[in-house]
Amino acid sequence: MQAPAAPVSTYVAQNRQNRIDRYGHELFSPPTGWPTAPVRCGVISDVEMPRMDGFTLTRNIREHPVLKDVPIVLFSSIVSRDNEKKGEQVGADAQIAKGNYRDLVATLAGIIRQRDHR
Repeated sequence: MQAPAAPVSTYVAQNRQNRIDRYGHELFSPPTGWPTAPVRCGVISDVEMPRMDGFTLTRNIREHPVLKDVPIVLFSSIVSRDNEKKGEQVGADAQIAKGNYRDLVATLAGIIRQRDHR
């Protein structure tokens, strides 16, 4: 019998905290709120950003020897088959349309939990 999965904590940057908090996920702000349990992390990235797009960021993370296995969810207002294909090619674990906060948090939490059971 497996031990129950630890709760997933989500650190949310910028203005997304109030929206994600509505779905019952524990939120914390570093440094005083860092959990004492082992930390599982993931990346949520927009596709369109000023200096580096989310595809390039994802590719860079996948090529990094320490970060390569971190779950990555791309979060974008541009949802197309072309973008899905680009995301798959660079190694994104999932892509979610902006505004779909419930799926965003659930998807990242699911990926993290799935990797816990590997």
